[in-house]
Amino acid sequence: MKRMSGGTAFGLGCAFFVVLSGQVVAQELFVDPTVVQRHAKGGPPKLITPETLLTADPMHQFRHGALEKSEGAEDSVLGAKRPVKVTTRFDGAGDTKTYAGQAAIKGAEGFAMGGYRFEDSGSYEGGNGEEVDAGYRREVRQFVTGWTPSPLASLKLIGIQDDITDEKQPHHGLDLLETDRKVGRAILETRNIFGTGVDFESGFKLIDLTRRADNYSLRSNSGQKMRVAIDRRIWEGQGKASFDTAGWENALTFTGTHDNHVARRYNVTNDDKVNSVRIPDVDRDTLALNLDTEKSFGAEQDRTLKAGILFERVHTAPGAADEVPDGGPNPALFNISPRTLYSSYYGTTDLDATDNNLSGRLRYEQLVHPAGLTVYGDASRLVRSADNIEKYHAVSGATTSRWVGNPQLSAEKHHKFEIGTIFEDDAYLDYQRKKPGSGLFQSVRLSGSVYYDRINDFITLDRARGQSGVLLSDGAYVFRNVDANWMAANADLQWNATRNLSSRMNVTWQRAENTTDNRAVYQVAPLEANILVDYHESLGSLGTWNVGSRLRLVADQNRLDDDTATGSGFDEHTGGFGVLDLYAGMQVYDRMSLSAGIDNLLDRDYREYIKGNHIENPGKSTIYAPGRAIWVRLSGNF
Repeated sequence: MKRMSGGTAFGLGCAFFVVLSGQVVAQELFVDPTVVQRHAKGGPPKLITPETLLTADPMHQFRHGALEKSEGAEDSVLGAKRPVKVTTRFDGAGDTKTYAGQAAIKGAEGFAMGGYRFEDSGSYEGGNGEEVDAGYRREVRQFVTGWTPSPLASLKLIGIQDDITDEKQPHHGLDLLETDRKVGRAILETRNIFGTGVDFESGFKLIDLTRRADNYSLRSNSGQKMRVAIDRRIWEGQGKASFDTAGWENALTFTGTHDNHVARRYNVTNDDKVNSVRIPDVDRDTLALNLDTEKSFGAEQDRTLKAGILFERVHTAPGAADEVPDGGPNPALFNISPRTLYSSYYGTTDLDATDNNLSGRLRYEQLVHPAGLTVYGDASRLVRSADNIEKYHAVSGATTSRWVGNPQLSAEKHHKFEIGTIFEDDAYLDYQRKKPGSGLFQSVRLSGSVYYDRINDFITLDRARGQSGVLLSDGAYVFRNVDANWMAANADLQWNATRNLSSRMNVTWQRAENTTDNRAVYQVAPLEANILVDYHESLGSLGTWNVGSRLRLVADQNRLDDDTATGSGFDEHTGGFGVLDLYAGMQVYDRMSLSAGIDNLLDRDYREYIKGNHIENPGKSTIYAPGRAIWVRLSGNF
């Protein structure tokens, strides 16, 4: 590689990171059933990618928000095209300390980038004045390199290790000692193959996940000591061809995935013997073929039609279904094989399953003249096969604590219809950016949408009460297929009153009903509104500064599934609340920035309705969010 100068240092821009996301996938598919993952799914927190290494907030599963605070003045420092960037942050909530850095080098035909992030967090004081025994340590290591030997070919290699240790779970009976994710990806792109106009992209991805949890290392325990070991490895290969036909932009994608997933619970008190085969060595093989197409019409190309179809064949098989645990404190309750649990609750012994899923989507967009207004309609059918938890989970023990997957589950089928509109006047460029000379009531963006989703075979968590398809009535957690309706609406207003003063308001609402059982679906977020007010100004010739606020208003959710006698009992009543955050920042010469803020300024006592989701279990309680907390971040580039 040729040596670079400081002025040509590699910048980690958003355009490059279209190859990265929380799952490190190559590109978003137009028809994507993964957007309807299992409802109230738990698991590892969102992966930190190279794009978010410096800017991501410390993780917190007991404080949420539908709208993030604005980036502020420090954005020009962390987004600058310089070879080295560093940031350090302190948060009063948990005395959390964060240190992160990235370094990059670019030559004539390639680049390389490395990054590191460390977080250390402890217990915090909730708004009710009580201490919450939380905390964790997190280390993220990243490496990205690319080679572009010609304008028609490129190769990218991505490696990420995200390791979280000693993560306390105050809402659950187990703590997570380790969550270690290793992600590797290779992407080869070739364009205009043999002069045909066809672009081809191929890639390979490997995800290796290890999780370890127990109920004694991070807390006092004078009873039975248990631990859980989870190992999962996913291999995925993908090939994508992009080509034009009669004005249609087409993409044909083939994906093959192999997923191996195993989890066991051990009775440490009884010689560290297995007392539950939670995930019985499940192999999941998926073959998917996806065709997307798009075309713009009209003399001014003001109408766009997008369509896509996806066929998936999903085969699953549990390899350890006949393993009988031998470490139960009460053998009659614990020492039961997964196959016996499935048979007892659902009457099935045929455990291998194959789903042939057909999904599709159609979207029409129309630009309404003279300018600025776009309306759209979107119709889709998305089919999702039951995941490994829903299908094969096999937790034995006391009956009300059992959690048994259902091998007989049908795939979940979503039929979603959405309409929406987006308006931007001529003076609007972006939030906090407007054209010079525009008036007070110019530079406005208004968007809104509503959708209705009719779900056949919705996979719901429930309690065993002898319902249709459930043979026992002992209160164990089970999975069933039901029908459901899901409705939602969203409105977003952005207004740049001046070139310095801006405001944004976002409102989201949703309602979900289990129509088979005539009750609310659990863990559906209540009505929420977020209001931002931001001001930014120059520091003469030195740089810029900003100050802002976010008011978050969350309504009381009174549609609960909180009764184990009639439903899952998953929900808890938490009440509505309002939280005010203040923040400010400054940067000098786009080289150094200082930001600070106060979260929960009024020290409100509240709990999120949506429970912490870093661990897979329905037996979780709601936890008080942090009270008033100050945070400070210092960043620079070189």
